[in-house]
Amino acid sequence: MKINTKLLLLLTLLISISLSSCVKKDFDQPEIPNPCNANPGLKPNVTIFEIQKMYNTGLLDTLQGDILSFPTDSNYVLEATIVSSDEYGNFYKELYIQDTTGAMSISIDQSELYNEFNFGQIIQIKLSGLNIQKNSWEAIFTLGKDISNGDVGRITSTTFNDYIFRKSCPKPENIVPKLLTIGSFYDTEVGKYVKFDNVEFITNDAGTTYFDPNNADGHGTNKLIENCTGNTLIIRTSEYSTFTNDTIPLGNGSISGVLTKYGSDYQLYIIKPDDVIMNNSRCN
Repeated sequence: MKINTKLLLLLTLLISISLSSCVKKDFDQPEIPNPCNANPGLKPNVTIFEIQKMYNTGLLDTLQGDILSFPTDSNYVLEATIVSSDEYGNFYKELYIQDTTGAMSISIDQSELYNEFNFGQIIQIKLSGLNIQKNSWEAIFTLGKDISNGDVGRITSTTFNDYIFRKSCPKPENIVPKLLTIGSFYDTEVGKYVKFDNVEFITNDAGTTYFDPNNADGHGTNKLIENCTGNTLIIRTSEYSTFTNDTIPLGNGSISGVLTKYGSDYQLYIIKPDDVIMNNSRCN
C-alpha cells in the first residue's frame, strides 16, 4: 500500500511537470510601431519654389480661375517641415510648411491637427490630384482640394492621409526662426516661422490681454509691437486661442511666430505664449 502511494505521487509529479512544459508562460507582446520610425518611403522631387514657379509659368492644369491642379498622373512629392500648430487655438484647419526654398499653407478640414501634424514635423506630400491657388490678398500659395466659393477647398478629414504622410517625430528643437526687422522684409517671408528681436508692445497695448471682445475684428484682435525706431507690426490673436486672457508683457524683448499678410498689412501669429519673451527695459 505504501509502495502504491509513492508510485501515485511520483506519477502525479511527472504529469504536472509534463503539462507545465507544454504551457508557454510568457505571452508574445504585440509589436507596437514606433511613430518616430515612420517613413512613407516616398522620394521628394520638387521644392516649394519649384511649385510656385510651375504655377506662375502655366505648367499645371487650369481648374477654375486662379486655381490650378496637379495632374492625376503626376508623381510630384514635396518634403517640408510644419512650422505652425493649432494646439493653442491660434491656428485653425491649416498648416504652414516651409523648406529651404520657401513657404506655403495647406487647407485641411480637420481640427486638432497637432495630434498628428505638429510644429517641427517633417511631412511628405503627394501632390497628384491636389489643387493650388495663389492668394494675392494673403500673399501665399495654398494647397487644397476641390473648390469652395471660388477658393481652393479644404482637403477632407477622410482623405488627407492619402496625401500627407509623417516622416519621423516632430523635432521642434531643429526649427530656427528667421530673424527679421520690422519694416525691412517682403512677401517672400510670408508663411515662414520668424522672429523679431528688441521689440515691445506699444504703450496702449502693453498690460492688456491678447484678445479684447470689445476690440475684435472678425474673430480676432490686433495688437501692435514696435521696435525702438517706431516701426510697427500687427500681432493677431484668435478669440479661440487658449491665451486670450493672458496679460501682454510690459517689457522689451523678442517674439516669434508665423508671418502672414492680409491685404497690405503684415501680421504675426504666435503659436503659444512662450513665443513672447519680453523681460528687458523698454525703449525710451
